[in-house]
Amino acid sequence: MKDLVQLRRIYGSIYLTTLPDGKKVPWKPLSIQEFLEYESLRQIGTYPTGCLEDEIFQKCVLDAALVDEMDNLKAGIVSTVAATIMAHSGPSGAEDLTIFLNMNRMMVQGTIHNLIRTVCLAFPSYKPEDLYAMDYVTLMQRVALAEEKLLETGMIKERITFDTITPQAQPRRPNVDSKELFDRHQQQQNIPDVPTPATGFSKVSKTVISGREMAEHEAAYTGHERSDKILLEDKMVKETAEMYPDYLDQMKDGGKVVIPSHEERLRAAKARAKENALKYKEGLAKLTKGQKEADKEELKKLLEIREKARARKARKRRK
Repeated sequence: MKDLVQLRRIYGSIYLTTLPDGKKVPWKPLSIQEFLEYESLRQIGTYPTGCLEDEIFQKCVLDAALVDEMDNLKAGIVSTVAATIMAHSGPSGAEDLTIFLNMNRMMVQGTIHNLIRTVCLAFPSYKPEDLYAMDYVTLMQRVALAEEKLLETGMIKERITFDTITPQAQPRRPNVDSKELFDRHQQQQNIPDVPTPATGFSKVSKTVISGREMAEHEAAYTGHERSDKILLEDKMVKETAEMYPDYLDQMKDGGKVVIPSHEERLRAAKARAKENALKYKEGLAKLTKGQKEADKEELKKLLEIREKARARKARKRRK
């Protein structure tokens, strides 16, 4: 009889069911899709339960000899193993889901799990399984690349550190004087109300967006949204550069940007409008001239067709 160490060497990390007679049945769990399929078939009752149990046993039991002798096994062995496989392949209820989720929440709080989450955030094409399959050196290279990308896009503000904060290093809250707080409250209560204008509209105060609010707004973007935002901003800058080439030339030369007055911009706009109108008339004249020539050619072809038709009619009359 193979012991647990030998079975692990043969099949790797597996599940094992030990029967009362000492026989060990190594097996792997069903995938989520397979579990949902068999659970649905079991509830509907389309197929006999024994047929489904045989399929589960054949799919999941890793010992080929046991699968071949499945029909000769004692009654209840196939059903027991299949039921055990189903119990470990999916949740049995809401309580089971909660327990497993809480267990995995505690597991993902580790440092390595957080690093894998960081890489997935920076490079969404990676699956966690791909990263868990990497060796340590390769994983840390991916973490370094992810850190650079997240810093460039602004999703993180500082580099990743693994420092442990001791109680002595934690910042202390400053002592607050209760009398000072009371005096400030009294001053705020004595501030006169701002009169409402006669128009009926309330006075609009100046809106100030702090750097912290901007950072929170930036952090709300996901990895793809942030990349799209960077590309969109780059496109807007290029389009703006085409609209204001004069200002950009002044900035490149290192001089001060001089914005023309309203009258100067108005005169320039009128000059451009006059130039565009002249170009439009020239283009329209060329189009009209070309259309006239095309009409003459078409008329010539029509006359030729008509003369040929008359000649055919004349020949028919002679016959």
